[in-house]
Amino acid sequence: PSPDGIPQRRYDTDTLERIAASTPTLACECPHHLVDLVAGLSAFEDYSAQCENRSPEDAALHHWLRATTAQARALMEEALTRVAEAEGLLR
Repeated sequence: PSPDGIPQRRYDTDTLERIAASTPTLACECPHHLVDLVAGLSAFEDYSAQCENRSPEDAALHHWLRATTAQARALMEEALTRVAEAEGLLR
């Protein structure tokens, strides 16, 4: 995690796109769905970080939303890693 407790991103956009474009060895769409989930969570995490803060309470809420989303993203990145490794998609 970074100093503010937000887990670092494991995958950049290019890597997610490469995984999504790969053809899995099994008849499994899990890599594509996981990429979509990670990308969506990353987008909301960015949005929460940049959201306008009208008050200290609003700032605290958006920080909590960002941190919670980052934790969910980190879990889904771990799931994506396990599936991508099993499918031979990470090189």
